Amino acid sequence: MKNKALLVTLLLGILAADGCGPVNSLFALYTSEDKFFDENLIGEWQQTPATATESEKNGRWVFLRDGDTSVYKTSLVTIGKRGGFVAKGRLVRLGKAVFVDFEPDTGSSGDSELTLPYPVIESHMIGRIWIEKDQVRLHFLSEDWVKKQLKEGKLTLPHAGPAETPILNATTADLRKFAQEHAEDEEAFSENYELVRMK
Repeated sequence: MKNKALLVTLLLGILAADGCGPVNSLFALYTSEDKFFDENLIGEWQQTPATATESEKNGRWVFLRDGDTSVYKTSLVTIGKRGGFVAKGRLVRLGKAVFVDFEPDTGSSGDSELTLPYPVIESHMIGRIWIEKDQVRLHFLSEDWVKKQLKEGKLTLPHAGPAETPILNATTADLRKFAQEHAEDEEAFSENYELVRMK
């Protein structure tokens, strides 16, 4: 249990190095109708050297196709260290924008003390994604932005939990509507990761 607590702390440090990190949603952004898959995302990626913190320089994002499905088996590991996190990722096209939905890969094999499904609770992390041949940009929905909207009474999405750590509980339909309306909102989707393909 101590290893798990340490790993969660390290992971949250990676994902929230420049702020509170992405906000979680109890419901998915995707539906069973979403089958969009981009082969260009498959591979091993790292944070661009110009934007990486010291703790991120040895981090590796890995995306693999899960069989013949439209699901990505995703992992984030650190070179030279054991452990990391595993997740299932799905792409969602809404209008002209493409989003990604990550949820825990609870069926992943491995050392359960060292490799954890993430997010830790059964929830989803959503963000905008731009995929090119050798570059990927991930802009997650920011917890800081959600908390600011809550404080100002402007948040239109249902939520749960304390104001310090809100979690969205909007339906998938409402979440999709919100995502499409805010697709170009650089304040809402402001937890940014710039990745380049490993060669």
